[in-house]
Amino acid sequence: MKRPFLSLIQEAGLSCGVQFTEIEEHIVYRAQKDGKTFLMYNVDLGLNNTSAANIANSKSLTYSVLANAGLPCVEHTFLPNPNTAYSTGDTFVKAKQFFLAHGPQLVIKPDSGLQGKDVYKIDSLPQLKDRMSQLFAKQLDVSLSPYYETNYEFRVVILKGEAKLSFAKEKLRSWKHNLTGGQAKVRELDFLPATFVNELHKLAINAANALQLTFCSIDVLHTVTGLKVLEANASVFLSEYMKTSNAAKQQVFELYQDAFTIKFNE
Repeated sequence: MKRPFLSLIQEAGLSCGVQFTEIEEHIVYRAQKDGKTFLMYNVDLGLNNTSAANIANSKSLTYSVLANAGLPCVEHTFLPNPNTAYSTGDTFVKAKQFFLAHGPQLVIKPDSGLQGKDVYKIDSLPQLKDRMSQLFAKQLDVSLSPYYETNYEFRVVILKGEAKLSFAKEKLRSWKHNLTGGQAKVRELDFLPATFVNELHKLAINAANALQLTFCSIDVLHTVTGLKVLEANASVFLSEYMKTSNAAKQQVFELYQDAFTIKFNE
């Protein structure tokens, strides 16, 4: 059975005259319109170039690019798996230095992780070492960042330099802001001043431009020192958001209508 999010994306394409041929069930499609064609992998329309997508897939590289551009962002440091050729020296020494500089609480996660998997909050050096060993055993590279206590994480979807959709993720029964599993809930931004939303959108647009991403979502934290970009997602996932209301579903539908139009006009 085709996933609802994928179905909605293809319905948006069909409404624009796009035809889909399934190559590999539920994962690879040929999209065609007016003699033009492209391969669509999963829910990704391929609007981003490979280098930009690869950088966005790394928490630490995303931080490096955004910091280099002078944008406020959450620091991430890269800890290579000691079993790979990229590892040099004692990885825990670097992790310990980061903990002493940015503790007493950190977040440890896969450097290229998605959807909040294998993400942990730590508050001691022994816990840090245990979590590093756990993630390295899964053949993962790791990223460390400071922990910011905040009720809201904001997601802004950017398409060709424009903020097309945005919402807050309000945490519920966890320190995380993941919509999957009910750890957080969607909240529209109408409870916030327009000036705040404009600032949020401006930061997300600037981040997408700095990363050279055409179609992406930018996650932003509201910290005691202001808004900071947490991460970027080169593949846009709105499967949980579209479930929240008919209006949200319509927003996602119209977003992908615009995305297909841009794709076939490249």
